[in-house]
Amino acid sequence: MVVFEEALPARAPRLRKELGWLGSLLGAVRDLDVQLAQIGEWSADAELAEREALDVVTAVLDERRTKARARLVAAMDSRRLVRLTSSMQRFLVNGPVKRSSSAHVPILEAAPDVVAHGYRKVVAIGDHIKEGSPAQALHALRIRAKRLRYNVEFIEPIYGKPARAYAKRLIALQDVLGAHQDDVVAIAALRDIALDPPQKITAPTVFALGMLAERYRADALARRERFPKRYSDVTGPRWRKLRKKMEDIRPATHAEPAIPGQQLKRPEVQQGEPIKMVKGL
Repeated sequence: MVVFEEALPARAPRLRKELGWLGSLLGAVRDLDVQLAQIGEWSADAELAEREALDVVTAVLDERRTKARARLVAAMDSRRLVRLTSSMQRFLVNGPVKRSSSAHVPILEAAPDVVAHGYRKVVAIGDHIKEGSPAQALHALRIRAKRLRYNVEFIEPIYGKPARAYAKRLIALQDVLGAHQDDVVAIAALRDIALDPPQKITAPTVFALGMLAERYRADALARRERFPKRYSDVTGPRWRKLRKKMEDIRPATHAEPAIPGQQLKRPEVQQGEPIKMVKGL
């Protein structure tokens, strides 16, 4: 919706906000599912003291998940979701704004600049990430990489193999960064439990909580060590091949760069040539 915003109806930002509301409820349950699954794996091989700590953590996370899921279920049964669903149906049926010049730009003309714009957003963050960069920087890069991946997957039917190959590199980068963020969220949850336990816990249990946090930190460090290779895959030959493919079949007389924030002139169309256009992609 960000990429297509110039061609979309005025209510699009409101719908995007509502989708964000639903996504946050789903994400809260999903994060707890990930943590519980990981701790369940560790508990199977843990020693007694560590297992006691794991039991404390599991009890807290189970309670949090129950509450998060209750909020999600309430949302799924709410009038707010009914309104969102009906609004989205009308939104999709009506399509882009007919009077928007951006809605009439051919995809072969628009896509190269839009994808390149997304790529620049990725490298603007990624090129500055170093060994000691904060977790927030990696999380921000994950979000940018995800958006670029969606753009590339959208154009894959047009550009074929170069787009598919590049999307796979973006997925690999996104997976590493996503796993790193899961570790960061888990460490924060363990810290909260240690500082404000649901019940009186013993010193060995507190110590075991620290050991668990260290295990997550080790996992996060391993993800960071894999990051440079995954990032170079995204900025290397696969990107250049996709960019070359897009430029090679781009119309020779394109008008203005089709990047968000700029209006595009409607191109000349030969008689009988179909126009199925949306701003951006």
